[in-house]
This record gives sequence, structure tokens and C-alpha cells, in this order.
Amino acid sequence: MPQTWPEDRREAVCVWLRANGIDPNTVPLHDHQLRITERNGRRFIEYTEFVRDELTGNILADPDDRQPVTSEVSVQCLIEPKPSLGVPGGRP
Repeated sequence: MPQTWPEDRREAVCVWLRANGIDPNTVPLHDHQLRITERNGRRFIEYTEFVRDELTGNILADPDDRQPVTSEVSVQCLIEPKPSLGVPGGRP
């Protein structure tokens, strides 16, 4: 089941994403892929991101089902999420 950020926590999640250089407008509200992983002693934020048209900035849609096109992204976690955000893989 997709993870939905409750409105009262969504703003805090957006602040945390921005602190890690991620534009929260590119992350779907129901991102069930948002999590912290560890590789070679380094921590990464893995998430789903909307794919945008390079010229217009519009979110691309699949021509068959009209759903937004997304891709999986991984960036180094510079600032850990607060435990209250409930990000999978976050430190207690």
C-alpha cells in the first residue's frame, strides 16, 4: 500500500527533502518508495521522482494510461530525518 504523508507531517517532510537538495514538488504525495538505505557506510535517500519535459518543465504522462512518468532516484542523505517523520530506514 502506498505511503501517504498526512498533511500535518507533509510540510516537515518537505523541509527535510529541501535540506537534502530535493525539490519536494518532484516527489509524488503518495511516494511509497521514499526511504533511507545504506551502502558502503554512506546513507542515501531513495525516492520516486516525476519526469519533467526539459523544455516546459511539465510532468510527462504515459501516452497509454495518462499516468505520470516517474523514475527512481538516489541521493546522499546529508541531514537525517527526525524520527517523528517515520521515513523507512531513518535512525531512531
